[in-house]
Amino acid sequence: MNIIQDIYNDYIHSQNEEYKKLYEGYEDWYGASSVGQCYRKQWYRTHDTPEKEMDEGTRRLLRLGTILHRDIEKAIETSGKSIMKMRNEKVEFYLEETITLPDLKVIGHLDIAIVKGEDDVSIYDVKTAQAFAWQKRFGLRKNRDPNPSRNYEMQVSTYALGFADKIGCDTDDIDMFILWYKKDDSIMKTMKVSPDYIQYAINYWIDLNETLEDINSPDEMIPFEEPNVPVQDWECSYCAYTNVCDGKDRLNKIKQQRRGYGTKRKRTNIPRAYKP
Repeated sequence: MNIIQDIYNDYIHSQNEEYKKLYEGYEDWYGASSVGQCYRKQWYRTHDTPEKEMDEGTRRLLRLGTILHRDIEKAIETSGKSIMKMRNEKVEFYLEETITLPDLKVIGHLDIAIVKGEDDVSIYDVKTAQAFAWQKRFGLRKNRDPNPSRNYEMQVSTYALGFADKIGCDTDDIDMFILWYKKDDSIMKTMKVSPDYIQYAINYWIDLNETLEDINSPDEMIPFEEPNVPVQDWECSYCAYTNVCDGKDRLNKIKQQRRGYGTKRKRTNIPRAYKP
């Protein structure tokens, strides 16, 4: 029996329960971080469907991202203002700022915003990645994924929409960034996000709301037959609702058929339905 491990696992579980309280009263809203995801998965999440049990190792792995977020926030709180003062720059920092888009039923928490003026705003979303994922995004061109998921870009764009609403500025005045942190060797990389993703995000949230408004049961959304169920093939392999959805089984059958026929479903950066 590993007492320390059991204590830490229990602590992580309690922290996760505390985090859920941030969304009390918004149970039927969509989380900003879920932008671009499978519509059936969104239905499950907003209808209080129990997720499959997450193993302790996965919980600990996800906790590392939370620890990094907290560390960066503490650094900004303790050193940010003094550093900006030394640079003779007047700025206002926002950390873990709650954003809402009531018309689209979206809620989320923006990691970092730096406001230097009404027309000079920068927002950052912090992401961690292991070596393989880092190589697929930032490695040699021959090793990069030619069609990577762009959900992260749409996520920070969703934050831009909500933050612009909150402080009364235009999204054109917001520069969006993803701050990447490589877990293996602590390399950090800041990636600027194109403003085009703001429209992609808007299109996704509008289409999701309009589609699910007419859905009474998730069984109406048959995986790999209905549009955006899933949005991207790989979602089914990492989904928390494989305990109630047969999407993963259907995916495995499709893969077997592809191997038999020598065909492969083409993947795109942004789901076609969301492109303006």
